[in-house]
Amino acid sequence: MDKNFATQRSYEPNGPLVNSEFYPGWIVTWSQKGRIDPSVDEIINGSKYMFKLGASFNYYMFYGGTNFGFWNGAETTSAVSVFIDVG
Repeated sequence: MDKNFATQRSYEPNGPLVNSEFYPGWIVTWSQKGRIDPSVDEIINGSKYMFKLGASFNYYMFYGGTNFGFWNGAETTSAVSVFIDVG
């Protein structure tokens, strides 16, 4: 997170810090075996850290969805399951 905010600062030294997509989880593909998601504590601590920095942030996506029949997730290597468990 610090690396990304440092990159933002290198381009805009005085502007707000922004994390427009803070992920509490990730997509699941049909062929995927196992997954590693951040723990609840990691999500809470990351949120508190950004709040302490005065950063703006958005949980993306807090609740998943579907597209029923369209090319889901635009993943080229594997199909994304209809259920997207992002947290």
